[in-house]
Amino acid sequence: MRRAVAMGVIVLCCGLAGAGSVRTFDGKGVQGIVKLDDAGARVSPKIGAPVKVGWDEILHLLVSDGAAPEPPKRAVVLRDGTLIAVERIDHLGETSVKFYRNDLRDVRVARSRVARLYFRPISPDMRRSLDAGSAGVVMKNGDLYEGDVRAVDGNRISVSSVLFGNSSFDLSDQAAAAILSPVGEEPCEYVVHLTDGSALRCASIASEKGKLVCQQGVLGRIPVDYRSIREIQYAGRRLRSLAELRPSNISAAAGIDPGYQPNAVVASPVDQSPRYGIGLGGGGSITYDLGGQYILFTATAGAAAGLAPLARLQFVVLGDGRELYRGEPITSVDDPLNLTVAVAKVRNLTLRIETPEPLLGARGVWADPLLLKQ
Repeated sequence: MRRAVAMGVIVLCCGLAGAGSVRTFDGKGVQGIVKLDDAGARVSPKIGAPVKVGWDEILHLLVSDGAAPEPPKRAVVLRDGTLIAVERIDHLGETSVKFYRNDLRDVRVARSRVARLYFRPISPDMRRSLDAGSAGVVMKNGDLYEGDVRAVDGNRISVSSVLFGNSSFDLSDQAAAAILSPVGEEPCEYVVHLTDGSALRCASIASEKGKLVCQQGVLGRIPVDYRSIREIQYAGRRLRSLAELRPSNISAAAGIDPGYQPNAVVASPVDQSPRYGIGLGGGGSITYDLGGQYILFTATAGAAAGLAPLARLQFVVLGDGRELYRGEPITSVDDPLNLTVAVAKVRNLTLRIETPEPLLGARGVWADPLLLKQ
């Protein structure tokens, strides 16, 4: 198996070491040994001099040990989409929620700013009830007890149901989560993912005395130790998902379904967390009208989940008919390709998947396809 081409950053100053990479706003994809400090990232490639990347230059940074992080044991989900792992949830009342986290100590926030409370790691069955959208209590077996969640006090949660009246459940062996209100991802500049499962939606990030300080709309300043950072994504207004655009053309080889799928899952033996993107069959191509508004296209390209390793796929990017990128052929057991392509002044962007050996059912995915505006 090829070594990880997918983005990864290893932090030497925090006791971790290995090959990694950083994407920058000017289109560079720097790979090598990476050290994080208050100035940003220092990347030492295998060949050539070290490269310094400031915090304000980073488009995407990923710290990965080859496995997805465990879901947090307890967490608070804010209405803006922030998920923060906590040591304990102390109280839920009519107007506020109180919880404790080591780097923030005791925190009290308005109940109106909180969407969910997790009292244990969330399983797939629980996730289905959470995604149903109704307020209430998600039980340990995944069932949803619909109603108005009234309070959390000590080891009990109380809920008022139109059908069943007032009820109370034990947090240690009955209730798993509480749904208070819908989650809506509000605009932010950065999303910072931590190794404890937290995902912080931040208005800004800045280094300060050995820590990265995330300015969060509800929680304020959150100091983050470098070694707890798993991923940093720029999410500001200059960024747009290619999946939001309507394709201007979809084509395939004669007699073959192009296999277009707007929300496909890419296979990834290195990072087991699911990555979603634009699915396309081997021999297929898809074109988007960019109108010359963007300067960069980034994506993680790989075989579709479940594809047999016999199929080799080659990912190609064209701008106004001119080839801009061609990756080496990969299979479903190879690590996905991390690509960054300059698309300044490009009006028509075409993504194509070629199959050196024709094989029915061969499919690839352009995961996390993003465009950066000028």
